[in-house]
Amino acid sequence: MKQYSLLLLLFIFPTILLGDETNTKTLTDYESILRNAITQFETVFKSSPKKHDLVEQKVNFMINQAMKSEITFLIDVNGNQDLSAMGFVDFYNENKKPAIVIGTYFLDQFDKHPSIFYSALVHEFTHAYDFFNSQRYFIFYKNNRIVKALFEADAYAIESL
Repeated sequence: MKQYSLLLLLFIFPTILLGDETNTKTLTDYESILRNAITQFETVFKSSPKKHDLVEQKVNFMINQAMKSEITFLIDVNGNQDLSAMGFVDFYNENKKPAIVIGTYFLDQFDKHPSIFYSALVHEFTHAYDFFNSQRYFIFYKNNRIVKALFEADAYAIESL
């Protein structure tokens, strides 16, 4: 009986400590979560009584770009590790359309912590806004570490607002 107890502990204890690492969600499930997350973000943002002008300008611009299909949202099923799993890509395919790539990490966390998703989305909206409004400077930013650091600092500042 002691052997069975030890064997049971070996199988159950790691699951209790580490959690179940297997993810059973499909891409379709994540698409639904993403649509819901973006819809909720827009609702929360528009119903907020007090917005910073810069944040409002950038978010409204990017919502309009998304509605016109000038930018797309992609799901990265391999982006499931941490907060770095969301990013802006200026040209993601042969159509030369920019995209905000969202890892499953953010989508898995959305129900419990929507503000994490919202903050990261505002950060990436800032990069996308910069791309749409100053493509020449944005290209320079990609190749210059100092300018890139300034763009990142700006995106963090907008995110914090």
